[in-house]
Amino acid sequence: MEQAQFPEVSELIAGYFPRHSPAYYEWRRDQVLAIPENKRTPADYNDLGASYDKLGEHEQAIQTMLDKIERFPSEGLYETHANLGTFYIHNGELEQGVQYIGSAIEINPDAHFGREVYQKLLVEYVIQQRATGHQLPLERYHHQTAFSDFVLEKAEYEDRNAELKRAIEDVLGMMRFGNYDSPVLLENLW
Repeated sequence: MEQAQFPEVSELIAGYFPRHSPAYYEWRRDQVLAIPENKRTPADYNDLGASYDKLGEHEQAIQTMLDKIERFPSEGLYETHANLGTFYIHNGELEQGVQYIGSAIEINPDAHFGREVYQKLLVEYVIQQRATGHQLPLERYHHQTAFSDFVLEKAEYEDRNAELKRAIEDVLGMMRFGNYDSPVLLENLW
């Protein structure tokens, strides 16, 4: 039944879906770095930051986006804030990341099909769980609130099942386009 409702889940968990290799991100990083700084576009900074992030160089990804803000303070604000928030989160700086994700949502609440709303909720949930002494992987039988309960508590919704389905779809999207093997995403998939 679960497979019928979300057929892509097992493929995502196993990493069995098309995605770029680390070699691609190294190549893309090197391509952008070959462009003189004064000729780089906002999109170049986004590509460079994403490449660093995919290569696990999160601090360099963050610095790239901060450099973009310095050079292009008013261009591509949604992308800048969404990327910067994600890079801070991947670097373990959850509070800083959730602030940037929140500002990205304010700039464009419907971007990425509204997925940042659930990214923000997921990070807030992890922050809350850590504040109660739970570390990842969360001890499912030793804490009182699952991510699904947290979503229903925080979100405004009309249909409980539709809200949970949307949250699952968005976590799956974070896995597909972010880190499919993230322990946080895997654990909170339900």
